[in-house]
Amino acid sequence: MRSLLLTFFVLSLVVTVWMGKDLWVEAQTYSWKEVPAIVTQSAVKTVATLKGTNRNLQPSERHWYQYDLLYEYRIDGVDHASGKLGLIDTPVLNRSAADSLAARYPVGGSVTAYVSPDDPDMAVLEPGLTPLTVVLFVAGLLAALVAGRMALIPEPRKRRRLPSV
Repeated sequence: MRSLLLTFFVLSLVVTVWMGKDLWVEAQTYSWKEVPAIVTQSAVKTVATLKGTNRNLQPSERHWYQYDLLYEYRIDGVDHASGKLGLIDTPVLNRSAADSLAARYPVGGSVTAYVSPDDPDMAVLEPGLTPLTVVLFVAGLLAALVAGRMALIPEPRKRRRLPSV
């Protein structure tokens, strides 16, 4: 049991460090250079269809969608393009969320791109922390704390009662 807890502790630490690194990089996007950009592609694509049955045991289909984006910007006379909303793009699972993104960034629309000072090909439209990264970091940290407590700190010894005379 102790080795299983130690394994879980180590895996939780790995997730926490990994997500901590991503949080740090995402936070840096707030200070990236702002440049004007033009949306050149904005579409919703169906990426998967799952056939099954609904609660009434009737045949049904479930679709997963992806928002496909491309925008162009210029830095120091050189044209660049990116398709990233944020550093870590989460998949869009429902049609209304994908349609909302397409409406927010129509083709030909002017937007502000946030460009990395280290790599002009790296840009995002929505800087900052993503909820998924924050949740995974907090979950990893809590799991590491609980597993570490259970695996590394010995249980207190029970006091033995002396026989009464």
